[in-house]
Amino acid sequence: MIPKTILTVLMGILLTLGACQENPINNEDNLYIEYNLYQDLWGTIKKSDSPFYIDGAARVPQGKMLVIEPGVTIKFKSGKIGTINDADFDWIDSTIDIGFLRVDGKLIAEGTKTDPIIFTRASDHNWGCIYFSETADSSSIISFSRVEYASLIYNIESRVLAMGITCWYSSIIIQNNLIQNFEGFGICLQNSEALVQNNIIRNCITGIDTWAFDGLAYLQPVIRNNIIIKNTFNGITIGKPKPLVENNIICYNANAGLYVGMEPLGKDNVTNNILWGNENSQVKIDSFYVTELNITYSCIENGWPGEGNLNTNPKFVDFTMEDFHLLPNSPCIDAGNPLEQYNDHDGSRNDMGAYGGPHGNW
Repeated sequence: MIPKTILTVLMGILLTLGACQENPINNEDNLYIEYNLYQDLWGTIKKSDSPFYIDGAARVPQGKMLVIEPGVTIKFKSGKIGTINDADFDWIDSTIDIGFLRVDGKLIAEGTKTDPIIFTRASDHNWGCIYFSETADSSSIISFSRVEYASLIYNIESRVLAMGITCWYSSIIIQNNLIQNFEGFGICLQNSEALVQNNIIRNCITGIDTWAFDGLAYLQPVIRNNIIIKNTFNGITIGKPKPLVENNIICYNANAGLYVGMEPLGKDNVTNNILWGNENSQVKIDSFYVTELNITYSCIENGWPGEGNLNTNPKFVDFTMEDFHLLPNSPCIDAGNPLEQYNDHDGSRNDMGAYGGPHGNW
C-alpha cells in the first residue's frame, strides 16, 4: 500500500535525478503515482482512500484519467497568501509550498447529492487551484462536489494566473457544486466553452470570470441556473467572449452583479436572470468598449432597458437563509422568455432565476 500523501518533490532533487521513475507505483486500488516535476496521478481514488492528501503539485497526465469516487475528501496543503508573487503560490519559484491539481488528461469527479466529493484545505489558510490545461479532455467533469478554500497559482503557464477552478483553452462540465470561500475567483474561464450549471458560488472574490483572446472572442461558454451570491467583488465578469447567461440568480455581491467589458454581447445572450441587492450596481459596462448591453426577460433592481425586464422585488422564499426559490406570488414566475426552448421542466413558461427553465429542477 502506498502512502495516501503525495509528497512535494523539491526542484533541486529533480535536477539531480534528471528524470522521473520509469514505472509508476501501483497499489491494490489501481491508483498510480509517478514522481517528476509534478506528481502524476491517475486511476481511481476510492472512498476507502479518504481523506486523500495532496501536499504539492499534482497532475493528471495527458492521455490518463483520474476518477474520484463519491464521498472522497481531497485535502490540499495550504499556505498563507501574501501577494500575487508570493513564493508559496508562484510556480516559477522553486519554493512553491502548497497543494494544487493540474489536469492535462481527464478528471471524473462525480459525487452525489447525499455523498459529495470534497476538495478542501488540510489546515488553516488556503490551497492552490484546480487547473484544466488546453490538453484537458472535454468530457472532464466536476459535479456534486464541495470545493472550498482555494486561491491561485501564478505562472502555472507562462504569466498565467489560475484561480479556483480554471479552464485554460479547455471546455469541461462544472455542475451541481458548492463553490465557496476562495481567495480568488470561483470559476475562471479563459478561452473556454465550459458548461457551468446548477452551482452555488459564494464568498469568493468574483463568482465567475470569463475572458477570451487570440481572436477567440466568438467563444460561447454556458452559464445557467447558478446561484452567485455574496462575493466580495463581482458576481460575473465577462471580458471578450459571448457566453450564454441564462436563469441565474446574481445577488448580494459587493460590487456589480454583472460586469461586461471589451465587447458587446448578442441579443439573447443574457436572459431570464435575477440581479438584485448587489451593492454598487446590478449591471455595469465598460463604456469605453461597450455602448449598450442587451438584457431581456430579467428582474433587475433599479431597472434595465430591454424586452420583458422587471424592476420588482423577486420575492425569494428566504434570502437570509439563502433559499432563493420563488414565493407563489413572485412576479418572476412565468415571466421569463416565452420561447418554448426556455420553458420550465414542467412545460410551463420560464420562471426567472436559478430554478426556472429546462435545467431548473435541481
